[in-house]
Amino acid sequence: IDDMRSLPPLLRLIVHLTSACIVVYAIPAPITLLERAILVFWVTGMTSAFNLIDGLNGLLLSIFAASAILALIWTDQWTWVPLLGMTLGALWWNFPEARTFLGDGGSTLLGFLYASLISNYVASRGVSSALAVLVVIAILGGIPLIDTLTSIVRRLAEHRSPFSPDRGHIHHRLIDSGLSCGAAVATLVSLHVLCIACGFVLLDHIAG
Repeated sequence: IDDMRSLPPLLRLIVHLTSACIVVYAIPAPITLLERAILVFWVTGMTSAFNLIDGLNGLLLSIFAASAILALIWTDQWTWVPLLGMTLGALWWNFPEARTFLGDGGSTLLGFLYASLISNYVASRGVSSALAVLVVIAILGGIPLIDTLTSIVRRLAEHRSPFSPDRGHIHHRLIDSGLSCGAAVATLVSLHVLCIACGFVLLDHIAG
């Protein structure tokens, strides 16, 4: 619906929050209420964060594909395989020239799927504290989460709505600095891979 006509940000937030509540409520692992609350807000935030980072051809799809490969290696969960195939299939049509676009429906779906699967995995590892869960998922949020948080802080500091669009996103700044689209995508995906790898290593250390 939002791809056909713009929906109010508050309505989108309510839908994302409701979807996150359903997913986190269904997590079978014995985690505390505080940990579930943290995961609810993280799934909600990542759903929107993936949408906000979708500003260059191939960027979001490459970030998700890299995340899926690392998650498959670390978690041994084969659910990532069809999602990786779906993403690479779409990437063929989106980079370097965009012959099709994800739209809000596609970008938020990828964010929701990533956050939901990661939440289930983190919860299943039996992390000992809510603080540890918060730190791990913050790192596993990678570039989308970093970009979203910095955008919100920047807009609030400028006395603007955190939902207001601008060209202050990380990918915009890289392009404005003179990088090509391909170079900007490669830079951000590399940094994202580093974040995700660090997140999984930390999770293994904490849960181990």
